[in-house]
Amino acid sequence: MQNFLRSTRNKLLEIFFPEICFGCEKTGKMLCEECEETIKNNKRKKTNLENISWVYSGLNYQNHILQKIFYAFKYSHTKSLSKYLAKLVEKDFVDFLKKVLEESGSEYKNLIFIPIPISKKRKIERDYNQSEILLEEIIKIIKEKDGLNLQTQSSLDFLLKTKHTIKFASTHSRDEREKLIKNVFSINPKYSKEFTKDKIFILLDDITTTGTTFYEARKNLMDFGIPKNNIYAYALAH
Repeated sequence: MQNFLRSTRNKLLEIFFPEICFGCEKTGKMLCEECEETIKNNKRKKTNLENISWVYSGLNYQNHILQKIFYAFKYSHTKSLSKYLAKLVEKDFVDFLKKVLEESGSEYKNLIFIPIPISKKRKIERDYNQSEILLEEIIKIIKEKDGLNLQTQSSLDFLLKTKHTIKFASTHSRDEREKLIKNVFSINPKYSKEFTKDKIFILLDDITTTGTTFYEARKNLMDFGIPKNNIYAYALAH
């Protein structure tokens, strides 16, 4: 009975409040197949990440459709966009993991995924950590498409953000961002160093521009005793 009611409710919502594509404004989905392909094929020729070998990213944030999607996702509480963003990067993320495992000589079972945390104040404002739900959606798609179950390897509270900062969208220079992000993270004291043994850590964020957030997060992991060669980072867009 509950499934029937849920299905009926969803159908009524689709009829009276159809989704509209952020790119072409066609009804049906928040991101249609054509606009999805446009985003995937819109690669940047030069980025700030070129000389940061441990940071990877799949999408071009300069794409105007992608900018609209991320803005709605982060600032307009459109949480359901996470499944569209996850779908955009799933293949690229799997390729990234394969490369990491090849470079490190490790196995999938040794991976630990750490979404970049947000402050308690920001979480109250937004009601969710965008990096957490993006990671959940990506892992869900990987399980469905590739049969690879990585759900137990997410550590949502290993890294904490203990200091609230203004939104990075309000800043401009790398120096500004470095000052803002300095000393804002800490390792959750409930974790022992035994937890990190032989593990490969994957930091995940939605957007990176200068890489300063990843650098500061990696510094905390390294200070905890994790070798820098065991730390990688992935951002959906750059």
